[in-house]
Amino acid sequence: MNIEIEKAKNDLLTCATLLSTKIRSSDGHCEALKEIIQHYLAQDNVDFAADLADTIEDSFVRDGLLIEIASKCAALKDDEYALQLGEAVEDFGQQILAKEKIIAVKAEQKDFTKAFEITGELSDQSNAFYAIAIHQDLSEALQTIDKIEFPLTKVHALVAHKQLDEAAKIAEEITFDEEKVRAYFEIVASFIDEKRNDRAIEVLAKAQSVCELIEGAHREHNLAQISLLYFRAGSVDLADRTLDLLTDKYQISSCLLGFSNEYFAKGEHSDALEALVESHTILKSQTDKEVRNSQAKFELLATIAIRFAILDKLESAIQFACEVNDEDLRNFALGKISEICLSKDKTELSRQSFNLISSESEKTFTLINSFDGLEKAEKLEEASKYLNEAKLLAETIPQLSIKIDALQMLSRSFFKFENIQISRELATESLENVSLILDESQKAISLVNLANLFDELSFELNHVEKDILASMIRKLGF
Repeated sequence: MNIEIEKAKNDLLTCATLLSTKIRSSDGHCEALKEIIQHYLAQDNVDFAADLADTIEDSFVRDGLLIEIASKCAALKDDEYALQLGEAVEDFGQQILAKEKIIAVKAEQKDFTKAFEITGELSDQSNAFYAIAIHQDLSEALQTIDKIEFPLTKVHALVAHKQLDEAAKIAEEITFDEEKVRAYFEIVASFIDEKRNDRAIEVLAKAQSVCELIEGAHREHNLAQISLLYFRAGSVDLADRTLDLLTDKYQISSCLLGFSNEYFAKGEHSDALEALVESHTILKSQTDKEVRNSQAKFELLATIAIRFAILDKLESAIQFACEVNDEDLRNFALGKISEICLSKDKTELSRQSFNLISSESEKTFTLINSFDGLEKAEKLEEASKYLNEAKLLAETIPQLSIKIDALQMLSRSFFKFENIQISRELATESLENVSLILDESQKAISLVNLANLFDELSFELNHVEKDILASMIRKLGF
């Protein structure tokens, strides 16, 4: 594979590709090429993308990328090359997946003749028939669905065409309890969307009968889902009865949060708040011995805190966010709460939440998001202040990769604010920081992201930036 060094000195993506050839870590090489190949696919350069994929040592990663490239070829209607790349996949199971992906693309293009032709090459055709059926008219789709052997796949296809009563019958044939419950959930959700709550409740009763036979943590999770679906189907009584069957406080809290969100969506804010308070109380009462997954608990606490802000309980939201015993999640929640407070014109509370954030990067991203909200609300003078504050704060971010992400976000924001000069300066500063990254994999990924920015904003490399690229290339011994 030949990469032109002179071109690399004048093109961000080519430079990133050249840098990737010097990455010694196999994992680092994979991570960099995943990003680089996506960019070449966006440019429809499937040949070079395939050449790059062939340089990857990890067969699993290489197979996955070849499948993506094959799908892109199919989208470009180069079916012969798509199938050729599918055959180049090493793992037999992944080869089948490659053909299924190609079939799905052909079906989406309404090229059913080609889709059926490739399907004929497969020993297991259920997934392929599903991919075809969901893009067919109903009469033809039903004929295709009839060919599907696996009941769960057949259910998916029937639900896609809103044939819910038939799907419910087919679900009875599923022998594995977990799969049967998932099928029932899919059917119920569609019944609710179709305003057929009576049928939804009937199918939920069957799902509950199956679920009660399941042992372990999945039983609790499924019962929580059933309770929430009863609630969505309009039966608060059945939802409460099912909720009473739960013993895991995390699942109870999560379910109550779902009730709160449903109440809020219907404009019943008082009931939404009551359910949210109960959700928080239950989760806080969970002892250390009862916790199965600490990270999941912290994520739920952070989500609950943010919901309090949405329901105008801003002081409580800030207090509860501060109680989240995970720094990243705590900072994230405080940032979102700060943005919500600002959107409600509660500037002092917004700043209070903002000041409690312990990370310069999270503060910077919060300010940028706040700018976006103010700009959309056409509060341009205030928006400008937040954007300039974010620009100053970004300079204090210690982690180079995160700082670069912030600078690129700021470049986009200043461009949107029609301050092209500052936007352009931030793009250059981003590249200057990329050149300081020691990890070659991260450096290559950051260059690809910067290439996206330059393409998006139609920036051309200036002489300063070309000198930076040339310097990076020289340091690698080219």
